[in-house]
Amino acid sequence: MPTETTETAETTDPMTEILDRRRAELESMESCDLLIVGGGVTGAGIAREAAYRGLSVLLAEKDDFASGTSSRSSKLVHGGLRYLEQFELRLVFEATRERSTLMRIAPHLVRPLKFIYPVYEGGTPGMPLLAAAMALYDSLSLFRSPRLHRLYGEAAAHRVEPLLRNDGLTGAAQYFDGATDDARLTLETILGARLAKAVCLNHLETMGIEEAREASGSWVTLRCRLTGTEKTIQAGSIVLAVGPWTDRVRSHLGLPNAERPLLRTTRGSHLVVDRARLPLAHALVMSGHGDARVTFAIPWDERVIIGTSDIDDDAPPEQVRASAEEVAYLLQTANSHLPSVQLRRDDVISTYSGLRPLIREEGQRPSEVSREHEIVEEKGVVIVAGGKLTTYRSMAEEVVDRVVRTLADRGAVAAGRPLRPLRRSAIGRLADRWSELADGEVMARRGTTARRILPGAVGLTGARGPKRVMALLSAQIHDSRTVQHLVRRYGGRSHQIAALCRDNPELSERIVPDLPVIWAEIPFAAQRDLARSLIDVLDRRTALALRDRSQGTGAAPRAADILSPLLGWDASERKRQIDAYGEHVARSCAWREE
Repeated sequence: MPTETTETAETTDPMTEILDRRRAELESMESCDLLIVGGGVTGAGIAREAAYRGLSVLLAEKDDFASGTSSRSSKLVHGGLRYLEQFELRLVFEATRERSTLMRIAPHLVRPLKFIYPVYEGGTPGMPLLAAAMALYDSLSLFRSPRLHRLYGEAAAHRVEPLLRNDGLTGAAQYFDGATDDARLTLETILGARLAKAVCLNHLETMGIEEAREASGSWVTLRCRLTGTEKTIQAGSIVLAVGPWTDRVRSHLGLPNAERPLLRTTRGSHLVVDRARLPLAHALVMSGHGDARVTFAIPWDERVIIGTSDIDDDAPPEQVRASAEEVAYLLQTANSHLPSVQLRRDDVISTYSGLRPLIREEGQRPSEVSREHEIVEEKGVVIVAGGKLTTYRSMAEEVVDRVVRTLADRGAVAAGRPLRPLRRSAIGRLADRWSELADGEVMARRGTTARRILPGAVGLTGARGPKRVMALLSAQIHDSRTVQHLVRRYGGRSHQIAALCRDNPELSERIVPDLPVIWAEIPFAAQRDLARSLIDVLDRRTALALRDRSQGTGAAPRAADILSPLLGWDASERKRQIDAYGEHVARSCAWREE
């Protein structure tokens, strides 16, 4: 296995060296214990979990990491308060536990967020029922929420959130969940997997699977979309973690029963508006206009996210976008709760949409379908269907348990050594345990990834950790808002961005005046964060596609100039990258023409 990780990569990598390293990583793997198809948050979590348990891992993502639903969520790590309505107590218990775990292992990316849940006369739920739900929510979290809930009467509720509609307001509840950057949480999980010696490559497509007759696994053909080269390797086990693409990939790979869908995909669309236009003090729970669906208004630094819709949609996931009807629905929902603001279409900076990969259930409204996950097996391929962002790590534990059992039952080899079969008990599922290997070494079992922090959390532990990192950055970057932004986005890794600014002070300048994103983040994305295209950089690495008023189109030419020598783009490729990015943004704006 290659020992080089993203954290030790050279800071001036031309594209030829990047491709050479990719080629070397692939060529070094004639076989692996586990091949993961899909580089969203679920696949990333499985790669990290499996690598820390001692399996040799290859993750193949056809596009970019988090290029699907994993960058199109409401950007919340939450316990699922609304799931109490369907009595999904086990899911809420698991989600609140994982919320606490992620706040501990990624404190820079998963932070406490205060919510206000207003109650209006004649609305559902009323204050007595909401009070009971809040008490149950705290109880299911084992009282590990950042703070326990509080209840407010009418006058106090309006003082807490002055923008709330007064008419009919009877009170409110305050509770805490978590805010995150979903794309960066996925990326840092990938980086953590690579540090554990997993090979994780984006722009690597799985072309076909040929089931082997012997017990050693299946032959898989992969194609690098950057070079066009193909590679066939033998995988002891294969996991399909492709979210809303599940049924399409099942059909493409010729898996049995592919004609019978596993998923029901529903579209969730969001709006992004300026926080100066919607100056919320806290996140707000709202009832959808006309249908009482739970929607949110979520402060996101200088912006506010309003979402989400929930509409059945079986379109290809890469084509999903917000419609004018959804934009109107979300604006009307916000305006009905915050009448003094009266948002208009022109206030919308950007929109984004993703497909929820829900387990197919007949006869249910979209919002009533369970957010649970299922793990099934077809022709030796383990398929992860359903699930949610918050529980990705615990889902990964469950998937890897199954993979290890399968490998052990077959007498297969993990990292060159035979595994002993898993022995699990009720107590063992709750405790950290270890499995002895035949040569006397040990392989970590479930619970390891709950204790290991993600790469950006290094240096942030302890009460003084964040202040210490900020002080170091401030010596090089004098914009305090930018320093805070870098620490909250990159954590302890932000010192590498400061080093770029030291070598070239112009890189410390803001890309746009009203956002703290700086030019140094552009080369950092290519050198350290595995970005390989302009869309990778401006959408998922910097989020300018969502946060900037021009959605990154104004920055695209200079960003392409910075990336060209790093990624080996000539003038023709530079133009192609800018054009492709413009088309990417235009798709998200198509609702304006409806």
